[in-house]
Amino acid sequence: TYTTYKKESFKLASWDNIIKLYESRLNSLEEQSIILLKQYGLNTDRLIIDTNSTGKDSEVKTYLAHKAELEFETYFNCTTLDVAQSNKFAKEKGYKFIYPDKKYGGFYQWIQKEQLIPTRLTRACCKYFKEDATIINFPSDKKITFLFGMRNAESAGRSEYLDTVKMPQWGENRDWLGVLPIREWSDLDIWLYILRENIDINPKYKMGYSRVGCGIACPYYTKSTWVLDKYWYPKMFDRWRNILKEYFISNNQWLILNCTIDEYITKAWNGRIYREEPTEEVIQEYATYNNLDLEIARKYFNKYCINGCL
Repeated sequence: TYTTYKKESFKLASWDNIIKLYESRLNSLEEQSIILLKQYGLNTDRLIIDTNSTGKDSEVKTYLAHKAELEFETYFNCTTLDVAQSNKFAKEKGYKFIYPDKKYGGFYQWIQKEQLIPTRLTRACCKYFKEDATIINFPSDKKITFLFGMRNAESAGRSEYLDTVKMPQWGENRDWLGVLPIREWSDLDIWLYILRENIDINPKYKMGYSRVGCGIACPYYTKSTWVLDKYWYPKMFDRWRNILKEYFISNNQWLILNCTIDEYITKAWNGRIYREEPTEEVIQEYATYNNLDLEIARKYFNKYCINGCL
């Protein structure tokens, strides 16, 4: 079967053919990763803890740790915001569950208590439901090596990571070390290796998602993901949208973000100020919800006193 693009015909390569093209690279990456895992995971008196989010990177890293013949236990951080497919996948694989500190409650209880909507600029949920959960679940006096699936290509923040890492939140008194065996792998490397080795993947990928971490309310998901959320998880989708609407109204976000409720829910909640100046529609909606005369609302909208208060 031939495909035409700009009047030129060509034949699409099969995945098997692409894997063969990358065979040398995949073999080299696999070898380097296994060497690193054996270096830090064999003949050691340290406890080996494999952290696994059920994402593609985690699954490849866990698979490689088995190939390196390490003795380890795999743990899944139950953030209380993971979808059913992720929790079920982790259980079926036999992973042990790490739960967040009870003082935080679940994610929805936490945001209600803190009156906080996580955004890309004000995000604390990973700290409370992943990082802190790991710290409280493992004894500080144990020598531990953690296996992480982080990769340099994931973000600017991770681009400078080396083979090993010590997280600052662990403090100085813990003899803990993180090992990053797949840090030099690209997205394509990961997927080709999964296909070649026939590695199980989280069913959520087959539903169209590129990420399978915390569902619905993660500020790092793209807007295209929200379309999938609405289709696959309508109840969770509606619950989160209702929370956003309630938060927006109760905190008079018109005056801060200069947008309407609908703009906040569908476009702006995970980012920053939507626009510098309010539109007439924003002012009208603000006046309606606060029972204000429109002229008064228009005259004093976003006007500050000398002390900076509204």
